[in-house]
Amino acid sequence: MENLEEDLTCSVCYSLFNDPRVLPCSHTFCKVCLDNVLQLSTNFSIWRPLRLPLKCPNCRSIVELPPNGVEALPLNVCLRAIIEKYQRDNEPRAPSCPEHHRQPLNVYCVQDCKLICGLCLTIGQHQGHTIDDLQTAYVKERDAPAKLVEQLTDRRWEEVCGLVEKLEQEKIRHEGLIRQDREAVTEFFHGLQRLLEHKKEAFMNVLDRANEQLACTYKPLIEKLKDMKEEQLELISIISGIGDDESALVFLEKMHHLRERVSTLTQTELPEVPTLHISPRLENFFQEHWADVTVGRLDDGPVPKISCHVKTQSNHWKRCPVYSVAWAPDSDRILYTFGRQLVIKPLQPSSKSLQWKAHDGIILKVDWNSVNDLILSGGEDCKCKVWDSYGRPLYSTAPHDYPVTSVAWAPDGEVFAMGSFNTLRLCDKTGWSYALEKPNTGSLFSLAWSADGTQLAGACGNGQVIFAHIVEQRWEWKNFEITLTKRRTMQVRNVLNEAVDTLEFRDRVIKASLSHGHLVVATALQCLVYSSKNWNTPLIFDLKEATVSLILQAERHFLLVDGGGINVYSYEGRLVSTPKFPGMRTDILNTKTVSLSNDTIAVRDKTDEKVIYLFDAQTGKSIADGKPLIHKMEVMEIALDHCGPSNDRKIALIDKNNDLYLTSVRRLGKEQSMHKIGSMVHTIAWNDSANILCGIQDTQFTVWYYPSVVFVDKDLLPNTLFTKDGSEFSSTPHILNYTGTQVTLRRSDGSLVYSVMPPYATMLHEYTGSARWEEALCLCHFAKDQALWACLAGMAIANKELNTAETAYAAIQEVDKVQYIKFIKDLPSKESSLAHTLLFSGQVQEAEATLLQAGLIYQAIQVHIDLFNWDRALELAVKHKTHVDTVLAYRQKFLQNFRKEETNKHFLQYSEGVEVDWEKIQSKIEMELAKERERAANSSVRSSVASH
Repeated sequence: MENLEEDLTCSVCYSLFNDPRVLPCSHTFCKVCLDNVLQLSTNFSIWRPLRLPLKCPNCRSIVELPPNGVEALPLNVCLRAIIEKYQRDNEPRAPSCPEHHRQPLNVYCVQDCKLICGLCLTIGQHQGHTIDDLQTAYVKERDAPAKLVEQLTDRRWEEVCGLVEKLEQEKIRHEGLIRQDREAVTEFFHGLQRLLEHKKEAFMNVLDRANEQLACTYKPLIEKLKDMKEEQLELISIISGIGDDESALVFLEKMHHLRERVSTLTQTELPEVPTLHISPRLENFFQEHWADVTVGRLDDGPVPKISCHVKTQSNHWKRCPVYSVAWAPDSDRILYTFGRQLVIKPLQPSSKSLQWKAHDGIILKVDWNSVNDLILSGGEDCKCKVWDSYGRPLYSTAPHDYPVTSVAWAPDGEVFAMGSFNTLRLCDKTGWSYALEKPNTGSLFSLAWSADGTQLAGACGNGQVIFAHIVEQRWEWKNFEITLTKRRTMQVRNVLNEAVDTLEFRDRVIKASLSHGHLVVATALQCLVYSSKNWNTPLIFDLKEATVSLILQAERHFLLVDGGGINVYSYEGRLVSTPKFPGMRTDILNTKTVSLSNDTIAVRDKTDEKVIYLFDAQTGKSIADGKPLIHKMEVMEIALDHCGPSNDRKIALIDKNNDLYLTSVRRLGKEQSMHKIGSMVHTIAWNDSANILCGIQDTQFTVWYYPSVVFVDKDLLPNTLFTKDGSEFSSTPHILNYTGTQVTLRRSDGSLVYSVMPPYATMLHEYTGSARWEEALCLCHFAKDQALWACLAGMAIANKELNTAETAYAAIQEVDKVQYIKFIKDLPSKESSLAHTLLFSGQVQEAEATLLQAGLIYQAIQVHIDLFNWDRALELAVKHKTHVDTVLAYRQKFLQNFRKEETNKHFLQYSEGVEVDWEKIQSKIEMELAKERERAANSSVRSSVASH
């Protein structure tokens, strides 16, 4: 059966023959496939002849078809009958993906609750979604009904029932008070019933209105809670009724819907029981206002207005003490403790507060860092927790032996300190512990960092003050390992020859950075620059500001951030530039918001996190006429690539949605073009020797071998990726650097993990950067990697190297693009070749400008006709007063093929005065092409004469 299916398969679409047609060369193909081949050949033709040429995909012989095309070819009746019988006799196959041919549905998408194929996960609409095996997902959800029932039958059920009962009791109690007032009124007016009937009626009306106010207050709350009870009972009944005989997919769909309903119900806040105040009470009112009223002046007796209003909780602060307060980074909000909860209160009265339960015990201390915008809290539950500014938990320590009495962020936000009874711990911002000390000081009630982040002071319960200093910091680069052994001493170790050098400093070390063959050390008063070739004689210069908060390095220079601003120095100690922008705050800059390359500096604005300022590293002036780069979302991390010319500099950024974008730094008057190259990306890093980008994408470690391919051919981007399972790097790893072929990552537990990448991508960048295309081809042939071929194809197109591009596209089986490249190579003039190469990359405006600048008006018009940009084609024809009839003729042919009528007013206007004559149009086209060929020939002759 398999051999029979091969004989019945079309060699073009690799599917069973559909409406098989026989060519004169006896080869058979689907009618649709022949139409596509014919359409492809006519697309690359400059003009359409009356006889349509068709090249057989098997034997490559040329067949001339009449104008009606493939319809004129004879139908292979016998083959069609065999296929129909084969399809009837063939057994039904397993379900396959409706979007990707013959791909089995063997993966369960947890996010969308449906079966998908492997291609849907990698290149389809389910890319980046969480997946699982169908049976595994079914087994995981088997215990879900019991858990949902448990959520609905826990303490919350008792609270709801108790609140309903309490509300009803309060309502009855207050109704009893009103009934007492009715009795008082009845007793007071019993003897004067006839004379006081109108007064009694007036008082009763007032009390009725008070009763209505009472009902308006309590009735909605009671109804709301009763509805919640009914919904909980309904959910319990539905969950209990789910049977085991249902299919796995139906079961998962039901559980997904029920989980959403249960989540919505359990997250609904329960109302508090309001305490109403009825005033005035009529018993007191009669004593005060009716005691002196005589029978003769009963009409003057006053009738009060009774109101029922909720008592305000004016003792909010008294009931729960506030143990700690912290300001937000932008000083527009305040964070304070409220028992077991944390509250973020905006200074604007109209803004809503954010409140959430943070600990199981009373919260004793909080801190809010201005650099990383993270919140730190410690409480009597013996835990220390890290939160983001939206109240989402990021990390929680294991319970300590004693309550956490103090917490404090370091100024740069990279580490924090926490104190407890006889305990001082230093932790990373992600939660893992650097060091633990056990001083005999009692409880540490308060901690404070020095401005440079190197020293820590603590107030102790025994009346003493403890001081601590940060040491044992480590820096690594290639074969060098540097350790801060003391406050003023560093140890340099070469792991290749085990050589050890000791560096002594006059003042304590504040910041240091090791990269690109240099060690930059900032002390309290000086900056020292060491070369990895000579550790004995550093270059030293004084610092204007004593506190350096950030050091970044590039190959040619390095950047220092201090209280005075941003300064760029060469490795010889010369001040290169000092970029500035309005509202710059240097105290909140970090490695995620500042990036440095040899020629560019990028800084994200804090006041508007969508804005990125770009500066020339040599002059400090803004790039692109002072216009910053503006993204549609808040930017969380930026990174500049390090290699290549400055005009090709690219910047990668991660926005608030964890989407990864790539754009050019120097746009040269072009519109800002943001290209999305990844989603669910948490951390990124550029390679130091090639423009290769790596990052953690969802649960995978991903390497973009040639991310700039999105500017050349977007379709190649998925083919240029290298992916690796990221489970070995823990749940939230952080990429420290990407040096050579080694990527250094830090796991969530603080351990370092190294991943070695193949060297071929770096070598390919080196070969193409120096125009060594033959060596690049040899490398791809040797590596036999489709990703390298895809990278080479994009690099060749970007550098207008068509021969190499043709070979690379052929290696990855991009047949249509190979044919188009051949078409470009056969064009008579260099201008046309350049324009169609730009068109290949999707740069339509640049292609049009190239043709117009060369005087090839018809070719520019034909480009827009082929792209169906009819308005622009007509605009060019009218502007240059030529080939208006050509545009109208192709427009009419287009409408006739699709059986539509002309509705464009511009085409209706010009079609009235222009006659369409295909013979004249063809002759004009031939004349234009002949002129182009003649011009190209003359240009080549002049070039030959000039060379001799």
